[in-house]
Amino acid sequence: MIFITGPAFHPAGYAAEQRKQLDSQKEAIRAEYNKTDAEWRREREALGFLMAYYHNGRPEIAQAWDRATAAVGAYNACAVQWSVTHPEAGAEELEAGACTPEWTRARAAIQHLTESLDAVRRVMWKEWGVRP
Repeated sequence: MIFITGPAFHPAGYAAEQRKQLDSQKEAIRAEYNKTDAEWRREREALGFLMAYYHNGRPEIAQAWDRATAAVGAYNACAVQWSVTHPEAGAEELEAGACTPEWTRARAAIQHLTESLDAVRRVMWKEWGVRP
């Protein structure tokens, strides 16, 4: 959503026929984003339940999942807000880091979730002799 606000998607840089193609491309990107967002919203609670269920007795997994979903949600909200408030952002605005703090927090939260899952797997392998 942030990328389509950049100079490559500014209509002024295109001839009339190309603008139609540009508009179609932007609409396709938005439609795919909306589809993916709706799928995420439908499934995130079920995924959270499964994380907690399959890692019963390991509350750090559920906590890491909750932190990750909250951070991804904050980044998502920022990206949508950015696309509304900066429909034709300049290169310098994008380079300055649209939603950079939210992106950084989301990446860190996802990394923490991954590390938490890896730690639990290592314990299971040791305790039960289970290997993937």
